[in-house]
Amino acid sequence: MNLRKLITRSFFHYFSANIMAAAGLAVATAVITGALILGDSLSYSLEKTVTMRLGDITHSITAGERLFTIEMGDRFSGESGMDVSRGLVAEGMAVAGGGSERLNRVQVLGVDNNFSSLLATDFDYSAPGPGEVIISENMARRLQLEAGDFFQLRMKRAGVIPMNTPLVSDAGQSVSRRVMVTAVAGDEDYGRFNLRVSQTAPYNVFTDIGWLNRVMELEEMANIIFISSPGAETGNLKNHLENSWDIEDANLTLRELPGTGRLEISSERVFITENVSSRLTTLFPESRQF
Repeated sequence: MNLRKLITRSFFHYFSANIMAAAGLAVATAVITGALILGDSLSYSLEKTVTMRLGDITHSITAGERLFTIEMGDRFSGESGMDVSRGLVAEGMAVAGGGSERLNRVQVLGVDNNFSSLLATDFDYSAPGPGEVIISENMARRLQLEAGDFFQLRMKRAGVIPMNTPLVSDAGQSVSRRVMVTAVAGDEDYGRFNLRVSQTAPYNVFTDIGWLNRVMELEEMANIIFISSPGAETGNLKNHLENSWDIEDANLTLRELPGTGRLEISSERVFITENVSSRLTTLFPESRQF
């Protein structure tokens, strides 16, 4: 018996076992191949979602409920050599269709002329004038709006003085304006821009930061800086920030008291925070608080 006959007879003798082994191998191969394809597709989808949310923006500096001067963004850009855009972000709600259509959670972004370049898009987010806005595509569908339509936009007021301060009335905690839609930004135009990690696209309203400042009764203020600098380290960003901010960016004012030769530091936020007060007391042990 030669080798060929031995292999042939062995194959037919163990035919059932061979078929089962081949079937198991085929199933295993299909499962592994499917997992690889699915994983690659999921990875691509996640990368595309992140890109549509952020464009070329890699970092951000946020002040939360606080505000800093728009000029600090210029100083930071000059200090770091990075491309930046200054923004004023607020929460809002939109009403359209004579009150029949309403959105309670709207992200209002007042942006400057550099915002489009940081997103790496030809879509011009600096185009809206006073009382004009660009809205995201999902918001346009939800409120049945298109370019040229008007709707009512109510926003939570951003201010130097905290909204929970007893001196602030409830009536002054929001502002409302009737605005016109100049354009609708689709997903490819970064209309779903969002710094938060979320699979749900936000309802975005983009407008000019200068106009939003005037609506909020502010003067050249922002609460976020967008940065495009791949590979930048957080430590370096912190160092650049420390070298860029001024006392006005902490909502503090320094002045000399006439006829006393003494200096006074006061806060536009009414109260000086504990960490600032502790730092001042350490630097100036003979200082007094009022």
